[in-house]
Amino acid sequence: GTAALTPGFLEEAVERFGDSVVVAVDVRGGRVVVEGWTEASELAPGELAERCAALGVARLLVTSAARDGSLAGPDLALVDEVAAAGLPVLAAGGIASLDDLRALRRAGCEGAVVGSALLAGRFTLAEALAVAAE
Repeated sequence: GTAALTPGFLEEAVERFGDSVVVAVDVRGGRVVVEGWTEASELAPGELAERCAALGVARLLVTSAARDGSLAGPDLALVDEVAAAGLPVLAAGGIASLDDLRALRRAGCEGAVVGSALLAGRFTLAEALAVAAE
């Protein structure tokens, strides 16, 4: 995510690695955060997503930094804002239930990071995969 804001980095990465490039869009307080989530940029998540789409990035990993590890549910408005750029989206931050996974799927996400939910025993990997196959 931090490197994606460096001028010329994404162009070079896409040229070199093509559709293997995934950009992390880490967000807190409505702004993209960088440097290990310690600094807020002036960039809105949707703006970064649109830049990435224009440069040929393959997909985005969008994380609500405020919800990461919280089991408070995903930030669906954030997912919608980023997904509007038209790229495939992986979601992270706050996912706590199988219903959260279903909501992310309805929002157009192709995947989700569910580590805290698995660790807390909210559901099993088999159950998450079954939702993904629905």
